[in-house]
Amino acid sequence: MWKVKRRHTDRELVLFSQQLGQLLTVGFGLLGALEIIERRGSGSKRMKRDIRLLLQQLEQGATFSSVLKRIRFPPFYCFLILAAEFHGRYAEALHALALYYEQRRKRKSKLLKVFAYPTLVLLTSFGCLLFIARALIPQLASLYESFAIELPWFTTQLLLFSAHQNTFTVLLIVFLAAVSLVVFYALKKHRLRCEFGLLRIPIVSSFTKTSVTTLVLKQMGYLLDSGAHVLDICDLFEEESHWKMVSDSFGKVKLALLSGKTLSEAFEDVPFLHPITIEAVHIFEQSGNLAVGMLQLAQQLEEEHQQRLELLSSFVEVQTALVAGIFVFIIILALFLPMFDFIQHI
Repeated sequence: MWKVKRRHTDRELVLFSQQLGQLLTVGFGLLGALEIIERRGSGSKRMKRDIRLLLQQLEQGATFSSVLKRIRFPPFYCFLILAAEFHGRYAEALHALALYYEQRRKRKSKLLKVFAYPTLVLLTSFGCLLFIARALIPQLASLYESFAIELPWFTTQLLLFSAHQNTFTVLLIVFLAAVSLVVFYALKKHRLRCEFGLLRIPIVSSFTKTSVTTLVLKQMGYLLDSGAHVLDICDLFEEESHWKMVSDSFGKVKLALLSGKTLSEAFEDVPFLHPITIEAVHIFEQSGNLAVGMLQLAQQLEEEHQQRLELLSSFVEVQTALVAGIFVFIIILALFLPMFDFIQHI
């Protein structure tokens, strides 16, 4: 969500937040809690080094949030801690951060699972095709020539691929590299247009809106609950969001708020929000429970998103298995059809 270069993994952030939050909850001071975590020696070398730097800077009078920003903790993490500093609510903020990054880690894991299976199957299938073309087809080619019959189209294409497999492989690599460069250039030069383009693709649009809305509501809910002002939150999204459309939209939301509109009214022109968001935020504003309401709505959308991911995962697995089965059937057909034709001509 944020465009800062990643320094710590979600797992590291969860462990650090849980440990520090628990120690603060039972009564330790910030310096004492960090010293205990340092002595425990848990976490990566990078995190241990950063904890030592935290202690040194805090002893010199720096604020917790400023040091976290200096050692490149995520902007959302730093801003939530900054909001907590004004109210002395470090423990609550750290527990919220641990929950947020743990949920994000699980969401990434599920999303990776959706794409890992078909990718593995396709790579395995292509590897098998190369093996057959290199080891088996040359042996069968001479046998097919001795049949003195016209070879089926599938067999002819398989023999052609075997004879020029190196060329086809190079062309495939060049094609994939060219596509990657085009995508990279488009994302770099026309990122905003590409992101809004996702909202026009039927199935992708639904996933994108649900995912981005969940992240925005969850982060806004935690920040508001920690005492951050809504205009400061808009500044954070505008300056630090990795999504260009989120950054662009929150600049407009801030202007709408400054002109006297409510948050729900300012959200009316935000294109990436889930359809129920505006009405729900209006109800939360009327009830005076904006932060809690946003977190509850984010949880509801998160569950909806997880259900869709599971359905997508099942659909992709079935379709991948079907494609792999058709692929294997075509190869077997291409290999054995000449033999069947030869037997019929005897």
